[in-house]
Amino acid sequence: ETVNKFVLTLLSIYRKPTINLYYVSQCISYILSPSPLNPKLTLNDNVINNLNHVLFNLVLLEPDYDQPHTVKNHFEVLRCFDHMAKQFSDQTIESLLHQCKNNQEKDRMKSVIILTHLTTSSQVFVDNYAPKFVAILKVMTTMEQGLKMKKLLVKAIVGLVYRNCITTPEEFALVEFIIKHCGYEAPVNVNVSKFEIADLHDTCKSSLALMCNTVTNVRSQLRNLLLLALTVDDFTASLGTVSHCLTSLLQNNSNVIEGQTDKEEETKVSPDLLFVRCLTYIVDPDEIERNRNLLIFLEEYSGDVHKNLKNSWTVEIQRLLKFVGKSDSKEQWHGMLLDLLISAIEQVNSNKWVEVIATLISQQVLAKKQTP
Repeated sequence: ETVNKFVLTLLSIYRKPTINLYYVSQCISYILSPSPLNPKLTLNDNVINNLNHVLFNLVLLEPDYDQPHTVKNHFEVLRCFDHMAKQFSDQTIESLLHQCKNNQEKDRMKSVIILTHLTTSSQVFVDNYAPKFVAILKVMTTMEQGLKMKKLLVKAIVGLVYRNCITTPEEFALVEFIIKHCGYEAPVNVNVSKFEIADLHDTCKSSLALMCNTVTNVRSQLRNLLLLALTVDDFTASLGTVSHCLTSLLQNNSNVIEGQTDKEEETKVSPDLLFVRCLTYIVDPDEIERNRNLLIFLEEYSGDVHKNLKNSWTVEIQRLLKFVGKSDSKEQWHGMLLDLLISAIEQVNSNKWVEVIATLISQQVLAKKQTP
């Protein structure tokens, strides 16, 4: 009973205007942390709910590093939630999951921040509550429109991937949210700054690249998803990032343990279609970054398109790469791309392959509603 009263007293101190919140949070964190003398803290429901409520409101949506004391308190509060999740998991985590459905975006954002933190820090959360968070994120990724919230959702998805909480194909579809937002364009009726959009792009691009380079246990799934993304119109705006990440994955292919399932999944994506899609989307010489990334990917992927292209394309594509951003005219650039296509036709030396490529090019041109 004394502990309950003491905790409530500490919570009331937060309301004092002159107090440094960080020191109060430190005290609460110390009380909540298990010790040999007090491995399991006993608090009544009212105190637990009060703790969760007060701590929740102390979480910052965007820590201001020009005010270090507020940032220190923010992270100390998150540490308190670590202890709360361990000591009073049901009340704390269920409350946070419920807040994800709050009408107020600000509260939804805070809950995602805390749950993302728990994803990386709390084994209790990962073992018992992560599937519920994944289910909620599936809804939020389709409903949320705010760019700051979208950034938080990206970080949440990355955290779950790192902790191996996203494994099934249905769950892994959440990564598509990150891919799509690498090239996000705001609807015409939405008033957002270019800086916010660029910030979201950067967050998505760096998150995707980070996963491709560091999360070895999902490389096969990522590779298959990204190969598929190269062929889907919904992800066209993200082609540059997708191809860049794929190049990284293909270069690290030796670290991927191939399984039958991976092979089966990969064959669903036609290498010929990938080649044509890449060719179709490097026609604009002004898209410098996208062109460079697509060409480097094609060089890495050439052997999958046809075994005869592996060596010859290295020379052709390196020549093209030297002209990325330097071509004087569209005609010159298109002529060089045509040379690449002619070279491929000569190297493969198959009428059937030429027919397939010609059909695919026609389909892509029609899809883009452009004249051949």
